[in-house]
Amino acid sequence: MTRRHGRRAQVTAHLLLALVAAGLPAARVAAQAPRTDPSADAPAEPPPPEAEPPRCSRARRRAAPALALTAGLLLHGTGHLLACERRTGRRLLAAEGLGFGALVLGGGGIALTGASRKTVAPFATLAILGVGTFAASWLADLYGTLSGGANAGRPARAAPFELALGYRYVHDPQFAYGHGLHLAAEGWLHRTRLFGGAWLALDDDTQRATAGLSQRLLGARGRGDALDAEAALHGQRFGTDGFRTLGVDVLLRGRLELAHLGPTLAGSFVEAEVGLGLQGFGYDATGRGVREDWNGLLLGRVGWGVFLGPSGELVAYYDHRRDDLAGGLSVDSVASGVLGHFGLAGRGYIRDGRWGLAGELELGSALVVGLSVLHRGAAPREGGAR
Repeated sequence: MTRRHGRRAQVTAHLLLALVAAGLPAARVAAQAPRTDPSADAPAEPPPPEAEPPRCSRARRRAAPALALTAGLLLHGTGHLLACERRTGRRLLAAEGLGFGALVLGGGGIALTGASRKTVAPFATLAILGVGTFAASWLADLYGTLSGGANAGRPARAAPFELALGYRYVHDPQFAYGHGLHLAAEGWLHRTRLFGGAWLALDDDTQRATAGLSQRLLGARGRGDALDAEAALHGQRFGTDGFRTLGVDVLLRGRLELAHLGPTLAGSFVEAEVGLGLQGFGYDATGRGVREDWNGLLLGRVGWGVFLGPSGELVAYYDHRRDDLAGGLSVDSVASGVLGHFGLAGRGYIRDGRWGLAGELELGSALVVGLSVLHRGAAPREGGAR
């Protein structure tokens, strides 16, 4: 209640300031105007009309996506500059510079320190965020010139709970499993989200499970801007291969609507997460449980996405995690064993109702393809979730 009153007071103050600012020029003109006889009935001359801002030609707007796709690869925001969206274009160019600078600092730090365990975490995190910012600024330039801000998509309203049941196929050359059943559930208690999930192989003795909680630090539920702190446990049992894993994660996850940078970017967003994890192994041959080979994990994820309609979204992302089903990319270079995996995930509800679909595609050392049916509780009315 206090926050709501504070917000109303802030809005009222802004309106008063705007009225005062608007009234100052008029008051100044009135003070400088020559005095006339109040009895004179001659009407005052109206002020000259203000000049309209120059309009952008249709040809320039049509050519903007092509420029964003070509020259915009080097100078992000070029498409918006051609489309007369100069402020948005300059902001995207600044974001590109920020991302490139973070990538150079992070990558250079890793090279200069020889990827030392004492310093690799901050340098790698900086490099991951730099790559994400660099890529997102170009995607935003292309998206904005194509949509022109006409995308009416918005974040889905938060529901008290959500259930998922589906199929997930995993093609991993190192293991025999392939087909699996996917289960997931989550629920909100005020600003705390509880979640859990499992993948059960249908053609092998392998199971994976995750459980955790997330606390909303900034932003309301069902809004595009948010910052969460999350802690989770995850484990996987490889019955056929005779070992198991157990891990714990602690991370920060955030999402930001790109409409803050310019109106043409409405309906799009960026997201990122950074954190640390710890993973241990246990072997059936030793019978000691999960007490061996404990290793630290650097967690990082960056993504760019768009809202689809009133309750859907599509996200392209890079996930630095290498201990899940997708694993890390196998490349024939010094980066082998270092990179995570790429993915594409989408979800949406039918007519903003209680039933929906979710799909995902991930490519790392394994290929993961999944499709699930979603069911959620009744979402509150607009503005009802906090």
